[in-house]
Amino acid sequence: MKLSLNCCTWLLLLSLCLILISSTEGGKKGGAKNGACKYNKKGKESECNTSTNTKEITYTLKKGDAECQATIVKKKPCSNSKPKKAKGSGCKYEKQGATWTECDPVTKKKSKEMKLKAGSGSQCPPTQTKTKSCKPARKAAGQ
Repeated sequence: MKLSLNCCTWLLLLSLCLILISSTEGGKKGGAKNGACKYNKKGKESECNTSTNTKEITYTLKKGDAECQATIVKKKPCSNSKPKKAKGSGCKYEKQGATWTECDPVTKKKSKEMKLKAGSGSQCPPTQTKTKSCKPARKAAGQ
């Protein structure tokens, strides 16, 4: 009789343990670790660290409970694209008046020199030279 009571006690304790474990895991579903913290999509980016080729982005808390951090910092690789120029700050050159030179037979390139348009910034060079490859001569039909 004592043996059967002991087995019942163990089953009862095991059942209680399982209930406690499942109830504590169930409480975690709405916690901060599973999406309760919402951060702004656009973060403040640091300058690119050229030695590690990474930048840090700081995101601020948009919505969340007391368990959420006010800011989070993520490291991301720097993009290799050139920074966008602000509108109106670029140098503008006259393309219409410039003509291409004859093709250089050695380099197989031609060039044209363009003059700076009025109203461009003072940091701009007065002329700009563009160079491009020459197109191969086309053979006439029937040759």
